[in-house]
Amino acid sequence: MPAASDFILEHLAKQSFDSSFIISHLIRQIDTDGAEVKSDAASLEILKSILDFDKLGESPLLKANRITNDPGQPCFREGYEHPPVVCLTESTLMGLKSHRDTFHVKFGLAFARSFIISRSGNPCININELLFSEVQDELPHALRPFVRIIRYANREFYDSSREKEWRIVNDFRFKVSSVQFIFCPTSEFSSFSVYQNRGLPVLFDLEWLDLL
Repeated sequence: MPAASDFILEHLAKQSFDSSFIISHLIRQIDTDGAEVKSDAASLEILKSILDFDKLGESPLLKANRITNDPGQPCFREGYEHPPVVCLTESTLMGLKSHRDTFHVKFGLAFARSFIISRSGNPCININELLFSEVQDELPHALRPFVRIIRYANREFYDSSREKEWRIVNDFRFKVSSVQFIFCPTSEFSSFSVYQNRGLPVLFDLEWLDLL
């Protein structure tokens, strides 16, 4: 079977309900157990800090963190230490709505998929835990930060692929002009409008997703 052309691949993506052309970083306000971890005010300050608000976006930065307490995080036999990463998600509009409702997300930002790829961002590689045990020693170190495990233990599924997670290894510096969307409530539009140039980045209230 011949390989699909870039034109065909783009056409397929545009016609697919599960494909997105943006990669988002969303500030979760509750954890997976439903406990609040960030208030609205704290989440607002985090977004302002990412966008270097005090210096009008002079040096925006998404700081990388080491992932802990993640059932999908693999454990390599040789004592490999996972580097800090920036976590993002490839979400459709309905996917963004799901993240909003599940984690009480009100703030975040999104980049073009092509831009994230150009900065060495990569979708996570989700591997069945039974297969992982056979191939883990063969995985190159460059790929290991992107590996997540699909677990099936004691009849309990943990399917890490459903998050559609992407990662960038280490801190991620960017320019405001590279941001496609800033997610924030309409009450904060006046604050973030200082970043706009000819209407970009687009300011988008995630509550608008209820209109879909």
